[in-house]
Amino acid sequence: GATAEVVFNPPPQVSHKELDGLAVLAMAGVAAEVIACGNAEGGYTDVAQLRALMELAELPIASRREQDDRIRWATLMALTLLQNNRAALDELAQQFETAPDVGTCIRALEASATQQAAAGRVEPRVTQTADTKSQEVM
Repeated sequence: GATAEVVFNPPPQVSHKELDGLAVLAMAGVAAEVIACGNAEGGYTDVAQLRALMELAELPIASRREQDDRIRWATLMALTLLQNNRAALDELAQQFETAPDVGTCIRALEASATQQAAAGRVEPRVTQTADTKSQEVM
């Protein structure tokens, strides 16, 4: 099936708002594995890249505790988004098994999102950030 790898080439500094979006993206693979398998065995590279990115933020997140809090928050947000869009996740997983390339997977995901929107089953977007909600997640 198709495979993909996300590599971040960030600007020299990123805002915390940008960091939050990238953090959720970085943890989405782990979250999808938890949903599909009940646990996650991978993700070490994703977490290492995310920790490096946190140190490049406008206000660096250097302490291990703050990084861990941000990673937990991002994982929770990724889980929430994927669970709220489970049909699209399932379609994407099926496409990864059978599609000849990543482009085919993306087109299938977009088609699923269009169908969900037409049926009125689109969940609202998560707009909170780790800076404003970190205390509620812990």
